[in-house]
Amino acid sequence: MEVAMKKITTLTITIAAFSALIFSSANAENISASEAKYDQEHIEKCMTPKVLGALQYLLQEEKLMRDVFENLFERYDINAFRKAADTADDHFKKLTKLLADHGVHIDIPDTPGIYTSAIFEKLYTDAVEAGSKSLNEAMRVGRELESINILDLKHRDVYKADKCVRDVLDSFIADADRRFKSFAMWEINHR
Repeated sequence: MEVAMKKITTLTITIAAFSALIFSSANAENISASEAKYDQEHIEKCMTPKVLGALQYLLQEEKLMRDVFENLFERYDINAFRKAADTADDHFKKLTKLLADHGVHIDIPDTPGIYTSAIFEKLYTDAVEAGSKSLNEAMRVGRELESINILDLKHRDVYKADKCVRDVLDSFIADADRRFKSFAMWEINHR
């Protein structure tokens, strides 16, 4: 159990460090949602290269979470993992559409554990390995992934930007917060 905790802590630190690295290089001033009620000119101003970089990172993070949660659902048949995978998949599709609407097409293979970045592949392997130790560890992995996702979504350079940033990310944050609480409550109730 102690070894599994060290791996989860290492996983958390790795994800946090990678997130900080990506977001420091993808320092966004504005972001746009296709649902935002802004004219096309405003939307185009929001979609700077920095914003697109941040969205591309979030796209891979959502796929990572979907893939890990699908793996954990198949392993443990716990509905919290199914719901988390479905929500992450919904976020992935929304981000893919948003990027495509702005001429950015990213070919991320649909195969679980395969990404355009080797770092995400390692994160996937580490998370699945840690989650396969026990159901308690799987719930902890779920909580850790959601915690990192919330931090990434609230990253000050992206989140404090234009209102259209908040419109897109607020719904993602609310979903991640619900999933985080679901995993945390399970851990509390099954100690």
